[in-house]
Amino acid sequence: MVIGRRVYLHTPNGLGRSVLAAELNRRPVPTTPESVSTMRNWATVTKVLDLLGG
Repeated sequence: MVIGRRVYLHTPNGLGRSVLAAELNRRPVPTTPESVSTMRNWATVTKVLDLLGG
């Protein structure tokens, strides 16, 4: 799902060995500030939320 500049992926079998991960690793890494990205799995998101008291 794409919402604005965010992309939400559901990867129940993991992203690491997926076709998408292979394609992303094949392409050159963008270096402009606008193209920098991070990924978080849902367990990390909920843990950070807990740490923030939410």
